[in-house]
Amino acid sequence: MVKSLMLTILLTLGLVFPWKPHDEHHARVDWRWKVRGEQRAKVDGSGPRAEQRTRLDGWTLDVRLDRFTYRRICTLRRDQVYYERHALVFHLPWHWDTSRAAYRIDNGAPRWVTADAMDLVRLGFALHDDSLANPSGSVVRVTLTRLAGGGQVDIEPKPFGSSWRRFNVNGYQAALAMALTKCGEDDFDRPTDMSN
Repeated sequence: MVKSLMLTILLTLGLVFPWKPHDEHHARVDWRWKVRGEQRAKVDGSGPRAEQRTRLDGWTLDVRLDRFTYRRICTLRRDQVYYERHALVFHLPWHWDTSRAAYRIDNGAPRWVTADAMDLVRLGFALHDDSLANPSGSVVRVTLTRLAGGGQVDIEPKPFGSSWRRFNVNGYQAALAMALTKCGEDDFDRPTDMSN
């Protein structure tokens, strides 16, 4: 009976005075995303990570700090279009083989992606993905010099195909100029780069 009375008292005290860690190492700070353009920070013992999200003309810039290497990683994107190495990378459905794709800028003349291969290699892109099922990686890369201020890109994944996609890239020049004020060229994330 004494044991049950002591247990009841301890449980009651535990509910009234909840235990809090006194060691700062065990404390966890977690701030959620606020409105766009504000900061998020998180510290949990594995290293700090700060994130900032900025939006301009439909483009989104995410700036992160890698917890392990403390390297800044930047991503500039609009829907399924990402900026990498002086080019815009268009992501298509994963099962589409884009190795023989053609694209048009602002309803201009079609251009095949194979014609841009050497320009992309000079920028540091690998020509093929590691997948044997789809070596194209379902992406089409268009250099900024080819875009030359264009606002719409149409992509046909295979010659004489029945399906094609239209991408709106309006405002990429202003968004890129804004992004380069916050990030260096080497800070941009390269999710489709298979050369490293």
